[in-house]
Amino acid sequence: MPAKILIVLLILLLILGLAGTAMGFARDDQPHIPAWLSTLESLLVPRQPLRAQDLFLVAPPACHDLFTTSQLPLPPAGRCDYFIQSSDAALRTLRIRRIQGAVAVSFQPQEPDRMSLHKTLTQEKPTLTLSIFSQGGRLTLVCASPMPCVLQREAKP
Repeated sequence: MPAKILIVLLILLLILGLAGTAMGFARDDQPHIPAWLSTLESLLVPRQPLRAQDLFLVAPPACHDLFTTSQLPLPPAGRCDYFIQSSDAALRTLRIRRIQGAVAVSFQPQEPDRMSLHKTLTQEKPTLTLSIFSQGGRLTLVCASPMPCVLQREAKP
């Protein structure tokens, strides 16, 4: 009987290793996650959208519009800083779409072992889904174009 359990564990480790290798060969900074692994992830780690109550501090206060009206206008070189507090939720998500301009997005998680994120939303790549783990972090949005920028928060992560 213990031999069967060992074989099953080895097969599971092999599957997870292959999935990790496949994600490592992804192109363009976007990990390729097989559909079956995404389904497994959503069953094991339920996602909940980031809410206004999750924000510890927003600077300047007008940046709160992203969570109250779902749209955020930013002047050229305009900047918004969001400090996201810790939560009991294992994973929260924020999906944002660039409507106009180019927007630089940076996220620095509180956990020291998590990687930070630096992306620019453009016409070619207008959306980003940000995963925020339980400890929270700091999200910075900067309008990186000479014309005004507009961002929209999408309700469904």
